Amino acid sequence: MAISFRLDGRAVEVDDDGLSLLEALREQLGVHTVKDGCALPGQCGCCTVRVDGAARVACSTPVRPVAAPDVTPGAAPAHRALTAPPQPLRPRRPAP
Repeated sequence: MAISFRLDGRAVEVDDDGLSLLEALREQLGVHTVKDGCALPGQCGCCTVRVDGAARVACSTPVRPVAAPDVTPGAAPAHRALTAPPQPLRPRRPAP
């Protein structure tokens, strides 16, 4: 059975073979910005993606419930909203 959703604003479709969202993104869609970093699923958070604006750990999120929403990988601009806004540059002072 194929599952359809939007990835970074474009429509995509993956096979639902009982895969996690992480496996579908990496193996079927070639999105390697989403990392698989922990031995215990869901512990490290390096595979965090946004599903309809909410942060989800992709390694422990099945593909099936994701059908239809928007998915944004962690390296996409939406991820930057999770961090503090950039600070203005300070002028450099000459070395004494």
